[in-house]
Amino acid sequence: MQVPDPPQAKSEIPAKAPAQPAGEREILLTGTNDDDFNPYTVRGDIPTATCPECGKAIHEGVPKCKHCGVDFEAKRKAERVFAPVDREWENGWPLQKRIKVFAILQVINLAVLLAPLVLEQSGGLFVSGAIVSAGLQAFLLGTFDRLHLTRNAKGKVVLTQMWRFAFIAGKPQTVRWKEHEGIRIAESDEIDLIDWLIGAILFFYGVIPGILFWWYVLRPDKLDVMLCKDHGCPATLLCRTTNDQRAREIMTTISEVAMLPALK
Repeated sequence: MQVPDPPQAKSEIPAKAPAQPAGEREILLTGTNDDDFNPYTVRGDIPTATCPECGKAIHEGVPKCKHCGVDFEAKRKAERVFAPVDREWENGWPLQKRIKVFAILQVINLAVLLAPLVLEQSGGLFVSGAIVSAGLQAFLLGTFDRLHLTRNAKGKVVLTQMWRFAFIAGKPQTVRWKEHEGIRIAESDEIDLIDWLIGAILFFYGVIPGILFWWYVLRPDKLDVMLCKDHGCPATLLCRTTNDQRAREIMTTISEVAMLPALK
């Protein structure tokens, strides 16, 4: 009898590469004995970064370097220093120029007051006229508003408004800018009550000064720099001016310093 040859064994499936030993991978999660007294651990790979101090590999997002011990959180807080800001905008002429013009006008008033004495005439009417003129000039030149913006090295921003009436400074009012969501420039044809009052006084004091004040101050359209709430609705008036460059400078500076978006 002829015995057949035994069937050849099937080719063995190649064995998988041995898994990476668990001890060489990072522990992502450590189990507990609370449920089944069978603690488990989950291991895996964690993205790594480089310590800026010692140059060794560390885990991303860790508060401290395990090699040199540098505290990244404390260092970031220490490095967050803001550039100090101290800006001021006065509506119209600056205070120094207003004072100089007022002083020149008082010299003219004094000359008008002394004229009757030189001419040997009664000066009662001239004295009353000079006093009225001085008061009107002080009110006209010395009534304006000022906007003041500051930021210290820690990043605290303070925005204040102040009015001067006849060169007398009022109490600064702090603007609660954090309650707003943006800043914008809006065109306006409204006239303030103070402007109407000055115009009326100048008109009755002399028709020509009243007309000139209306033409150069009351007639032109105004630009209002406004803080906005509720999806861009103007809420708080910061400055009203006829100078487009000044209005844009105020809006841009406050937007950058207070980190308020400039709205269109």
